[in-house]
Amino acid sequence: MRTPRLVFSAVLGALAVITTVALLVSGGAKGTEAAGNAEIKVVAPTTAQPLNTPFEVTTNLTKFVPTTLQPTWAGWSMQLAYDADVLSISSTDDVTNGGLCGGSWGAAQISPTIIAGCAFSSKTTTGTMERIKFSCKADGRATLHLVTLEEDPIQGTTMFDESAVNIPTDLVDAEVVCGTGVPQPTPTPTSVPPTPSPSPSPQASPSPSPQASPSPSPSPTKTHTATATPTVRTATPTKTATPRATATPTRTPVSQVSPVVGTPVTPRTPVGGVGPGALGPLPRSGDGSFRSERPAYTWLLPGLLAVASLVSAAWAVRERKSS
Repeated sequence: MRTPRLVFSAVLGALAVITTVALLVSGGAKGTEAAGNAEIKVVAPTTAQPLNTPFEVTTNLTKFVPTTLQPTWAGWSMQLAYDADVLSISSTDDVTNGGLCGGSWGAAQISPTIIAGCAFSSKTTTGTMERIKFSCKADGRATLHLVTLEEDPIQGTTMFDESAVNIPTDLVDAEVVCGTGVPQPTPTPTSVPPTPSPSPSPQASPSPSPQASPSPSPSPTKTHTATATPTVRTATPTKTATPRATATPTRTPVSQVSPVVGTPVTPRTPVGGVGPGALGPLPRSGDGSFRSERPAYTWLLPGLLAVASLVSAAWAVRERKSS
């Protein structure tokens, strides 16, 4: 729906431009009786319309006088202005073809004015051009005004012929009464001046009478009382030495050892004793202990033998690894 209307609006604009150029070239203008005469009239209800109730308004071609130069009309351009504070219209669907147009008709817009038109006709008859559905939204009177070519040279209201030349057209407006017909005044809030509150009179403030300051009472002194603290004694385990058996070696004379069966026993003389084979008394040191008369080099032979054994064992391990 929107695209055809836009196309038609463009067509109407182009026709209006062509018509204006033709008027300038031919020297014709509205009010000049050069080619004929036509009249477009707005017809509205004559009684007051209730608020918020749809009603119909029509635009009508009420007169057409054919001439030799303009024997027929081809279409029109119509622009209707209205008071949007009193009247309302919902959409372009509320503007419909009245049935007079025999060619292409369309409505281009509804706000701030209504624009509609017809083209590509060839008629001499009169009749209803458009039907428009309005509603009253406020009390008051609204004028339905057909915009003239002087007010809008491109889309002003006029009839034109098949050569796109404007036909001199008279325009007749209408008026609609809504509700009471009297606009209701908008209440203006009145500011009420604040009532001045009485100022309190100054009063003498009573002087405070001197009062004896209370003597501070002595604070009780806290006396700390020693509290007997029980002492907990922990019993410490006492180690009791347990006598151990001491092994005291007892020298047994060789002569008293039981002989092994089959082994002859040679009687020996105790060390330091008297008799055959006796070694004589052992030498004593100055503190009375026995000291050895064996020379120090007697211990060298066992050490050398031990070293030789270690060297021999190391050499054997080395030979084993190399093989």
